[in-house]
Amino acid sequence: MTTARRVTAIVAVLTLVLGLIGSGVFAGPPQERYLVGFSNADDLSEVQRVGGRVEYQTSELGIAVVTLPSARVAELSANPHVSFVEKDAQVSAVPVAWSNQLTWTDQLTWTDQLTWTDQLTWTDQLTWTDQLTWTDQLTWTDQLTWTDQLTWTDQLTWTDQLTWTDGHRLVVDWGMRAVGARVAQTSGNRGRGVRVAVLDTGIDLEHRDLTVAGGVNLISPTATYADDNGHGTHMAGIIAANGSHGLTGVAPDVSLYAVKVLGPQGSGSISDVVRGIEWAVANRMQVLNLSLGSRSASRALERALDRAKEAGVVVVAAAGNGGKADGNGESLDFPARYSATLAVGAVQPNLNRAPFSATGKQLDFVAPGTAVLSTYKGGYAMGTGTSQSAAFGAGVAALVLAQYPELSPAGVEAALGAAALRLTPPGFERRYGNGLIRVPDIR
Repeated sequence: MTTARRVTAIVAVLTLVLGLIGSGVFAGPPQERYLVGFSNADDLSEVQRVGGRVEYQTSELGIAVVTLPSARVAELSANPHVSFVEKDAQVSAVPVAWSNQLTWTDQLTWTDQLTWTDQLTWTDQLTWTDQLTWTDQLTWTDQLTWTDQLTWTDQLTWTDQLTWTDGHRLVVDWGMRAVGARVAQTSGNRGRGVRVAVLDTGIDLEHRDLTVAGGVNLISPTATYADDNGHGTHMAGIIAANGSHGLTGVAPDVSLYAVKVLGPQGSGSISDVVRGIEWAVANRMQVLNLSLGSRSASRALERALDRAKEAGVVVVAAAGNGGKADGNGESLDFPARYSATLAVGAVQPNLNRAPFSATGKQLDFVAPGTAVLSTYKGGYAMGTGTSQSAAFGAGVAALVLAQYPELSPAGVEAALGAAALRLTPPGFERRYGNGLIRVPDIR
């Protein structure tokens, strides 16, 4: 064989081999992403020993994000230094039903659109003695005189909620009054000095009713943490819209931080949420809003949340929108099921449970969750879902910490429990938790 032919043959063989490699024929075993929890020291050499590669290692949580051949998972799990190995599952923003999205120039006559006085006839809705025969169980009529406890028509002037004073000025959403935020703000509590992180799709950094103190993008670390979806901006507005152009949130003077863990489609990974929680703890956040969820349990996420609570962080999570209309069953999403979170479900303007709101024994509170007006990417929108409810909860928690900065997460929960408006008698907490979350000392 001539030299030229040998060279041609070698080139042909190399081309074939490279083609096979590119097609995956000679590739190693398939790799998947996992979260690995270590019981003591992070023994990363064990990951490498089973053919894995470490992508990220937390500083204090004892968790590593790794890619690993699925066939070697059992071997790694059997290591005495490894607490768990779990797939990096998907997490998503709790779905929202959007309506009435407004750009800056849109004008609407809200008092015509929302006739709240027709929707709410409180004294007719809460007639407990007619709903159940309480006198056999407990003497409810003596214990709770509902019509005396709350004079609803005086407490909530619904027709004043949404007014357009100069043709384009947004004012107050109904939920603000329901949780007592307006009363708290009038008394001087606007959340100043409290740091609140929104783990979501980011926040619109140019929105005229929002001031963002800082943040991080954990999906693309070199990119901005601006919102490319809208969901995170809606949560941010409920918590802390500053009212500079009319829309005021629950705690407008908090320091608001955007922790971008969800992409433009509103989805992300457990690993990014864990990293977001780690960032929040390291940067001394006091309140975290998690209007996101997954149907899959995660020991890594639970460990991160436990660490946040130990560090003094109040974590508020959306209960989820997978509840049954009849209110039965255990339907809460993760992370709302975890004890380190305050799980918040949704109620309608009549304070009845929203039919979609998840239920279960881990439910802590309910908050406004239908037709909630807030900021949105490039404007404003109304949203419906437990995402909105969680944001109300986070805002109220911030007001509690502004008033009582020495409180631990357990102390905040106790204060909220004492101030909550009971919507059901004992035994029905799976649907309403401890009741409607409200700012303490407003009754």
